[in-house]
Amino acid sequence: PNRIELRMMARYLDLDKSYLVDMLRKVGLHEDYRSDVADFMLIMGLKGYWSTMYSKGHMTAEDLKADIATKELSEVTADRLYKSIVKAEKPERVAEFRPLTRALIIKGYKLEQLERDEAIELLMRHQNYDQPEATYIVDLELALEGSPETPLEYRRIVEEGRESLGQDFKVIPDELIKAEKELFALTKQLKEAEVKEDNEAEIDRLKVERATKKSEFDLLMAQYDLS
Repeated sequence: PNRIELRMMARYLDLDKSYLVDMLRKVGLHEDYRSDVADFMLIMGLKGYWSTMYSKGHMTAEDLKADIATKELSEVTADRLYKSIVKAEKPERVAEFRPLTRALIIKGYKLEQLERDEAIELLMRHQNYDQPEATYIVDLELALEGSPETPLEYRRIVEEGRESLGQDFKVIPDELIKAEKELFALTKQLKEAEVKEDNEAEIDRLKVERATKKSEFDLLMAQYDLS
């Protein structure tokens, strides 16, 4: 299964975290992010179910904690998730309206009819999400559909997920992701030129451009305390 299928499987099937981690390895996700991404896939699939069961009285707080423990989430993530469910509930949303509205907002963003900030604002205004939750939803929905292109795009999803759960997190700015993509593009051009055995002047030019872009990227990473 690809990443999109894994996300849907985590939402509708009773999967073990170890299975998701192994599948994420097979689809090429860096090992530094597999555990966190598996956690967030499980949370996206199960938080709604747990919240409903708890709010309707079909599950006690002790039952909830025990059920969360069976999913082998990281200790900090499991604790944050538990507390987010048992805390005072937000006002109920209209059940029939919520899925359609969220779907339309995400669709509008994917079709480039809405800017990223507009989609986040609409989720906050009409769906009662707070900003970290809305940001995480917008970026995760788009990224998992189109497969993030660079490690920092994966990391931003993980960091936004941590923020949405109230954990410590770091901001991955658009400026940094753009710089990483430019570096990757130059690296690809250089490799292609070397394979095609282009003239030395062109290869040397690409090497200089890549070295310059790498220095700029490393400086940005240091400035944002992400190196």
